Amino acid sequence: MGCSPALGRFFTLVNSAYPVDFIAYQPAPIPMQFGEKENCTGCSTIIAKGLTVFGILNVDKPQAMTSRDVVNVVQRLIRPVKVGHAGTLDPLATGVLVLPVGRATRLTELIHSVSKTYIGTFELGKVSDTEDIEGEVISRDISDIPDPENVQAVVSSFAGIQQQMPPAYSALKVNGMRAYDLARSGQKVELKSRQIQVFRIEVLVYEFPVLIIEIECSSGTYIRSLGRDIGEQLQTGAVMTALQRTRIGHFEVEQAVAPDFNTVDAVAAALRNPLDILSGFHRTVLHQQQQEELYHGRRIELQDVPDDLTLGVSANQQLLSVLQRVNDTETFKPTKNFFID
Repeated sequence: MGCSPALGRFFTLVNSAYPVDFIAYQPAPIPMQFGEKENCTGCSTIIAKGLTVFGILNVDKPQAMTSRDVVNVVQRLIRPVKVGHAGTLDPLATGVLVLPVGRATRLTELIHSVSKTYIGTFELGKVSDTEDIEGEVISRDISDIPDPENVQAVVSSFAGIQQQMPPAYSALKVNGMRAYDLARSGQKVELKSRQIQVFRIEVLVYEFPVLIIEIECSSGTYIRSLGRDIGEQLQTGAVMTALQRTRIGHFEVEQAVAPDFNTVDAVAAALRNPLDILSGFHRTVLHQQQQEELYHGRRIELQDVPDDLTLGVSANQQLLSVLQRVNDTETFKPTKNFFID
């Protein structure tokens, strides 16, 4: 299989114009393989292995687009290089959508574990089957409007570890089917509550019926369900009318790019080092002998590592391997390697 001139330029670009530490890695003495600039010789090998593309996109998802729509914009340009997303945003929501590109898709599970920050807008005095404004909304008669002190107290009570019942209209699977498909077909959806953690929650604006809150939380937290539960505590009900994800880890919406990529060059220019979003994980700088051992899938000994997981990096901050402690020893095994053959 050959490659298009545009795709060839993409691989040439990421090889030459951007630091190698967030596109492809070369732990000495193992050489990298890249396509040549003029005739794209070797591009089929690069495409088949997906070796040269290794980065993260911080995209500002606009309202009405699905997360999959955003992925498809990038995927169409760099296919067959893989593109994924870490943390779905509903069409109503906007803000940070993280797209792992190339072999960085193997980091999705780690990215999911990074905390997320949202600003949610809710309208009190209403409830909805979808828990947001896009569902069937029913107004409630509110005779006793909550005062600001009461609202603050109720909102603050949702900080910490707790069980949350996900919404019926969600992408969670029930017996192999999406919950929202079952709900739309009129079937009863039975979901199990899940443990979440709210690290920080505060009221930004309250002027009945509008309530705007900022939440920093663990992955898997449904903000519209959080609003639902706050509304029930206030005895008013609540529906989410807007949601913006402002941060995932150190990826902020102010640095996010619009999903209007129309060239492979534009995608390459927006790629960021995977380590940027994994800054909360411990790192271990690996010397050459350790790199060679890990390249061959062997375990290595590491001392003074405080966690059971560490990111093995080169001296110039290239992500080389994700390492997991073996039992309670000082032995670590590679669970994901990012060496170039």
